[in-house]
Amino acid sequence: MKRHIKQFWLPVLAVLAAACSDFDLQDQFDAKFHKVVGVAENAFQSDDVQSFYDLGVGANVRFHISRGGSDPSLTAMVSLTPMTAEEIAEYTTYYTALPAEYFTLPESVTFAPGEERKAVDVNLTGDQIAALKRALDEREPDALPYALAVKLSSEDGTTVKSDKAYFIRPVIVNDTPDFTIGSEDHTYKATDEETILFFKRGETELTVDMALAAALPVDVKATVEIDETLLDAFNTAHGTHTKAIVNMERTELEYPAGTTSVGVKLTADDSGFDRKEDVVVPLLVKLDYLGIERKVFVVFGNAIPLSKEMIRFADGKANDWSLGTFPDNLIDGDRETWITTGGNNNNWWSTGDKDYGQSLIIDLGESYNQFCLRYQTRTSLQTLSQGFYDTVTQDGRARPHEIGLGVGSDGNAWTFLGKTLVADYMTAPDDWTSKVYELDEAARYIRFGIVRTWEPDPNNEQKMIYPGDAGWWSELSELYIYDGKRKFFE
Repeated sequence: MKRHIKQFWLPVLAVLAAACSDFDLQDQFDAKFHKVVGVAENAFQSDDVQSFYDLGVGANVRFHISRGGSDPSLTAMVSLTPMTAEEIAEYTTYYTALPAEYFTLPESVTFAPGEERKAVDVNLTGDQIAALKRALDEREPDALPYALAVKLSSEDGTTVKSDKAYFIRPVIVNDTPDFTIGSEDHTYKATDEETILFFKRGETELTVDMALAAALPVDVKATVEIDETLLDAFNTAHGTHTKAIVNMERTELEYPAGTTSVGVKLTADDSGFDRKEDVVVPLLVKLDYLGIERKVFVVFGNAIPLSKEMIRFADGKANDWSLGTFPDNLIDGDRETWITTGGNNNNWWSTGDKDYGQSLIIDLGESYNQFCLRYQTRTSLQTLSQGFYDTVTQDGRARPHEIGLGVGSDGNAWTFLGKTLVADYMTAPDDWTSKVYELDEAARYIRFGIVRTWEPDPNNEQKMIYPGDAGWWSELSELYIYDGKRKFFE
């Protein structure tokens, strides 16, 4: 700022310098503008809660203060003091000041000539955090929550900027951070003590992600080991399984301070077992410092074997009416072969008041109480021409956006399970797995249909549309039904 001021006054300085060799430009400004200091961050954010963890170690809250003024060549100094309940009430009536016994402030902060910004650490020892946790637990339910509240005070002629003279943050203390394992699309069941993950059909690698809900101020070590002693307990609870053969890339993990996530990759060696069997990898995960222990069971996805005789169109059309070699393309393991859910009438996309969509009927061969469905579409997107029956797949618009499901015991009468929205935007996923459906009565047949895809004409309003209303047919490349009758689905 001083540089800009001098540039402004440059034409005048030559004259004044001749008249008075002792002239100082800073004399033209009130002293209160020479040194100005304020809090650099938003002074008060009610939704920016500072979380501490009662781990026996200290933590800190960092904020910044900055200086301005007309003369950066001067030293500036401010004191930091806890705000009182009366002082914080001038800014918020939803919080009260955290008592000073629970934290420590530096007595003062000094800006050397030319310094513009300083970090300030409010420190809490492990004992202070533990005491604060006890105090919070003992407070009345209607008591105002605590907020860390610090104010700046002037020293040495420094001017404290009035609208940035304080720092207020709500505070809470937790026992330990939440700990989650596995991605949602690979997780069957998760509790505080046990997680069940699964390899999907065809997968040979799976990374077991392990995440803390919040970053901690200390390094945390974890161990992951295959523990065969867990297998007996798992079999007692979930039915008989044998141990899968996998390679684990590492057994010791570390969360450096400030990080939240780490993973360990499992690589399957399925040459020694049949993937139709129920096989499992029993893992024991420990974070000793946090007192967290978790049992993780990685199960191989037990897809029901399907043949082309087990799948048919819902309207009884011949297989070759699908503009492809249906149903072989759905079960050949090749993402680049497909079937099209198209035909010559609209009977496929609705049945009475039940929206199954352009549908297929799958005979599972036996009855099941639970199942999980997965489909894939092509990853290569191009325009295909089959004469009158054109199918366009650019931007994923021929992928299913909404599906309908039903189940039955004879392949004719259906219990509607409802519709599921896969994606409400133009590009739907090319690999989608449903939730696990739990049935009131065992069923042998599944009716799976495409209810809506995306509007085909880019010149029209972009929206999802029912295929029976001139929308596009959808393509499917691969279809899997996972055995849900095993107890570990429960």
